[in-house]
Amino acid sequence: MEDLLKKVVEVLKKNGVVAVPTETVYGLIARASSEEAVDKIFAIKKREKVRVLPCFVKDIETAKKLFRDLPEYAENLMKKYWPGPLTLVAFASEHAPRTCVSEEGKIGIRIPKTEFLLELLKTIDEPLASTSANISGEPPLKTGKDVSEILGKELDFIVDGEAGNIPSTVVDVSTERPFILRKGLLNYLEIEEVAGRKVKFSKREKFTLIFLCTGNTCRSPMAEALFSEMMKGYENLQIISRGTLQVNERKINPNAQLVLKEMGIENYSHIPKAITEFEMEIADLIIAMARDHISWLPEKYRFKARLIDPEGGDLEDPIGSPVSTYRFVRDKILHYLENYWKNYFEERLEK
Repeated sequence: MEDLLKKVVEVLKKNGVVAVPTETVYGLIARASSEEAVDKIFAIKKREKVRVLPCFVKDIETAKKLFRDLPEYAENLMKKYWPGPLTLVAFASEHAPRTCVSEEGKIGIRIPKTEFLLELLKTIDEPLASTSANISGEPPLKTGKDVSEILGKELDFIVDGEAGNIPSTVVDVSTERPFILRKGLLNYLEIEEVAGRKVKFSKREKFTLIFLCTGNTCRSPMAEALFSEMMKGYENLQIISRGTLQVNERKINPNAQLVLKEMGIENYSHIPKAITEFEMEIADLIIAMARDHISWLPEKYRFKARLIDPEGGDLEDPIGSPVSTYRFVRDKILHYLENYWKNYFEERLEK
């Protein structure tokens, strides 16, 4: 590693741009103190200089010198998730590199987790402007080979390796509540737990909510239909429903359809589907009808699941019961949505 470090430092000192793998995506780095090098990154990405680049730093103390007026919850996030896939945005101090400070006076900072980058930051001992290694608007690149094929001619050096494919979560911590500018590897629930505050989502970021039951023919599609109607004004809220089992039905249960019609939701179109691992991965929140549905989820996804009943009770399955039971279950769902979940999302999403 020592020879590689020397080579990369040499390239960076000459105002070069280097591609490096990170725990999130393959990145481009340059010395933040070099306007020439930072401009080169924008040229490589074919990106206009509308927004400044975030930067990597070697440790929390350095980050705190570049920030100013940090709330206590921001320091809690640093201690918990740095080094790691979290970029924090806050007001810049007079010590911050001007190339990475926005017009409103803010800077984005992250401490990456990969051993090579941490050693590089200690060795070069200054902030590095960073961004994803790709043409702007194209998917991030994952391997050194991909980077070489697409950007190789423009770069001064490529550190070979393999990166992840999910970017860092970007959170503005300059206000009373964490503001999620970009979703990434860290889920908002993890941010809320450590910050001790409710987050707010940027309007640009889609929030994916999945209602989960067993067969996806009764409870979860009723919840999906009712909540979709209730939250019509929130364009960045994607609401779907799924089951833990794939059933042979091709439409919603007729009794569920009937009790939705009684609420003014006519001919609700729905094909029952089992939840996929990809959907568990992209879901921001999974609202389950019963505890069994949460325990059925793979352990790594359970942290993002909550029961529809905020008091922790199971919602009974009406399958095979008379229509009166469906009405009872529908009304319970409506009660939970109106009296808890509607406010939950109104507090976190922008219209």
